[in-house]
Amino acid sequence: MVRDIISYAGEVILTIYHKGFDSELGQRKIKKTEKIGKYNIIFEEEVVEDDILDKLGNWNGKIEGVLNPTDIRNPYGEMVCAYMTQYFYLNKPRKLFLLKQDEYQLNISPKILNHIILFTKKYTGLDLHNQTMCFGDIFVYECYQLNIQAKGDEGIILKLDSYPYKIIVNFKLDNIVVCTRIETVQEDNAYEIQILSDGKWNNVDVQIYKENKLVYFKQDIAFMQTMVLNTAVKGNGNCFLKNLNIGCFDSLLRSHKTYCAQG
Repeated sequence: MVRDIISYAGEVILTIYHKGFDSELGQRKIKKTEKIGKYNIIFEEEVVEDDILDKLGNWNGKIEGVLNPTDIRNPYGEMVCAYMTQYFYLNKPRKLFLLKQDEYQLNISPKILNHIILFTKKYTGLDLHNQTMCFGDIFVYECYQLNIQAKGDEGIILKLDSYPYKIIVNFKLDNIVVCTRIETVQEDNAYEIQILSDGKWNNVDVQIYKENKLVYFKQDIAFMQTMVLNTAVKGNGNCFLKNLNIGCFDSLLRSHKTYCAQG
């Protein structure tokens, strides 16, 4: 598992964990520093043991589930879903916020905050412009691996890296659902499965369940004739991403196909 930490003026203001990646990154450590206002802001990335999550404490609540690709808490971009667990902390970073009469107020200028948000987005992919109270929280993301391509006008081909999965595909003509297919992927067809439509279609909605839990959904997937859509659905400890500026994975990502993530 990879851990990203953003700290400002010596105080941790954001922590993000990405499950997987560790077998690809080895023991690499990365540190990036910039000066914002009077203080340094630092991005640190390193591989950590998975059981570190068992030691998380003092959080006041959590929410977990599959994010819509456009959700601001999705660091992977608009092409993917992400399975996220967010741990909420009521005690916010003191360098950023002041608590007055049970209400948090900015402890820095809006200009400084904007620079901090831009730095955070640059190195983690997480854009907090519209939800600054996420600072001080902990995020955990999981990756899945899925490859989707069109099989001419007949349907789609899915390539999966593990099983079992339950797949629901709605074939649509514009906004009209013309055909629904439900498939259960077992060991004998785990690598590649064809799902065909009995009606004319031009886009699809895809939902994937594993152990009765939604792990991926994407709506209005349209294919050009030669287009292959690679996206992240949960795998067994590995997630290959490219063209997604997540931390400093750049050198790793250049060696792989474009994949998008969930988790």
